[in-house]
Amino acid sequence: MSLLTSLIDKFTLSCTKDNQIGDHDDDLYNLIFDYYISPDAVEHFTQAIHQLDSTSSLEENYQWFLFIGFNAAMDIGYYDGKHRDILCHFWLPIYEVLLNEFIENLSFNAIKYILSNLIRMQITIESLAENFMKQELQFRNLNQKNEYLSIIKILLPLLINENFLQNLQNDNYSTIDLRWDANTYSNTQEITSTYISWILLKLLLMFIKTDGNCFTMIKHDLYITNNLCQSIRLVDDQHPIKLSLYIILALVINENEIQDFKDILPVLVDHIKKINYLNGNISSFSNNGVYDIDLLIALKGCLQYDQMKAIFLKNDDFNLLIALIDPLFLSTEIESEENNIFSELSKSLMDLTPEDESDPDQSQVVSEMKTNVKNGLKNLLKDMAFVALECLYLISFNQEAKEKLQNLIESLSLIRDMDIHDSMKKIIDGLLWKLEQKDDVQNEQENNLFDLMISYNEDDDKSAALKVYNYIKDHFHYRISFDDYLISTSSICQAIRNSRCILLCISETYKTNPNCRLQAEYAHDRKKQLIPFLLKQTRLDGWLGSICENRSSINSIEEEFEKVMETVTNESQQETLAAFFTSPESEVRMTSTSNDYKTIPIESWTDQHVQHFLYDNKLDIMVLLTEHMNGEELYQLVDKCQSEQGYWMMFDRFNQELEKRFHQVLPISIYVRFLNQIRRYITVSMF
Repeated sequence: MSLLTSLIDKFTLSCTKDNQIGDHDDDLYNLIFDYYISPDAVEHFTQAIHQLDSTSSLEENYQWFLFIGFNAAMDIGYYDGKHRDILCHFWLPIYEVLLNEFIENLSFNAIKYILSNLIRMQITIESLAENFMKQELQFRNLNQKNEYLSIIKILLPLLINENFLQNLQNDNYSTIDLRWDANTYSNTQEITSTYISWILLKLLLMFIKTDGNCFTMIKHDLYITNNLCQSIRLVDDQHPIKLSLYIILALVINENEIQDFKDILPVLVDHIKKINYLNGNISSFSNNGVYDIDLLIALKGCLQYDQMKAIFLKNDDFNLLIALIDPLFLSTEIESEENNIFSELSKSLMDLTPEDESDPDQSQVVSEMKTNVKNGLKNLLKDMAFVALECLYLISFNQEAKEKLQNLIESLSLIRDMDIHDSMKKIIDGLLWKLEQKDDVQNEQENNLFDLMISYNEDDDKSAALKVYNYIKDHFHYRISFDDYLISTSSICQAIRNSRCILLCISETYKTNPNCRLQAEYAHDRKKQLIPFLLKQTRLDGWLGSICENRSSINSIEEEFEKVMETVTNESQQETLAAFFTSPESEVRMTSTSNDYKTIPIESWTDQHVQHFLYDNKLDIMVLLTEHMNGEELYQLVDKCQSEQGYWMMFDRFNQELEKRFHQVLPISIYVRFLNQIRRYITVSMF
């Protein structure tokens, strides 16, 4: 144990009084980190972790090794994504081997230690900065998806293990603190089945919420879903982990399984009604180890299915969601009241700070803590409001619900005009468009400027959709609508109207995204040719199943996507795609690629020539400002822009119109490029 003893001595001499490495001690951190990826560390770890469930006390050096030392190797002041990947690559295979043994022996302390470390290993400098004061830390850029999934699958059978379940039922769960903390010796003793179940389900939920790929991996893994379905039938309704099981199942069940779990929605709604914020308490955002926002995320998962919507509507639970969006438009008076609450909460944290505030440095720390707590909790309320808005958006696809939500239009319009993040603005914009949409869409003008418009989930699938766009553009030379500037729902719908075909880039997250549903259903209602393109493994059920029914689809499963789209070795995919564009049924013709405008004077341009010019020069956003303009009218507009006084005045006018009508902004680069490109055609014109 000489290497370990030497490391402990060096650490003890240099560490802070709370056993931290402290600032600016890279040499000590590197020494510790390198030790924890050495063969010597594996030998000591194997011996130490086996002692956690023995009747004798853990040796002092092993206590330091498992807790102080391991936590120091993941010190948040030094531990970044690169360190995480190295540490995970080294330890995950070891954890997997040991877990098989510990599960067989029901070694709860050792299992808890590894589960807690699996969460701790993902907390890096970067992830902590992204999630400061969030309800809980979430995995970011998880590069060990397959390894984590393998470990989860090893552990899940515990939830249907007869002996484990017997222990679970015998636990006095009302006294168990269902909360995650980094491992310490004191919190890794006398671990119960209840805590093991809870932290395992917490790990699984964090994995599901990491990104669309992780979500898809779990949703399509029958081994995992079957274990969960069996477990929920075996756990008593009053047990706290039942709610965690409900939340996960709400996210992963399919339409044909809803009937078997129809009690999920009432349970979720009942617990949402108990959310602390709705009951005048914003000092806590969890109950029984379940975060309030996860209840809302699970509700969102349920509400994508019409059967669940019907139950929600029948119980008239709209006001529950409306109450949760209140923090988005707090008045000064309400905000003042909340400041008092935040102040009270800050006082509860004073035990964590020095009592003597006369020291300027200490006083600054206390002040910063109060500010961070206040801002952090406000952001939590906004995060919950965002998910509540998504739920309302999903409900609005039901006609009865749409009528009931009409009185929200004015309030939602006010929120949209506030300084809110883009994701929330897009959700509100889509919901407003849905609420204000007229039933008769066939009278709206369309001109088929594009051969193809690509609909995709920009949160998870943008890079994959971009590869699809480049592939089709390079191999088929079609005019395609794929524009980052299509921010507002009205401009996206205009692009749909102006396209002959709509390519639906389908994934599980596409199916759950209300904006994607709006695009697909709007195109369907306009009788556009729809081409389902499966980016990732997706179950075509619910609303998406109805849209894709009786339609041929292009299947590019995730593992083959790079090969299909980049090396283009899959000839059958090319033929399938080409068939869509050459089929008489699709009525796709290349008339929209006309560049006649290049050979005729601008004063002879039609409105379609104007739009062809704009699209060819990647000035798509200018289409919104030049609706139905012909060449002569465009020339008059440009003439005003080119005057000495009008150059920036017109730029401001354009932005005002875009903001008022489409809730978009005109980039300066687009404005300048528009004027430079159009000069090439004006100089050869004769007026």
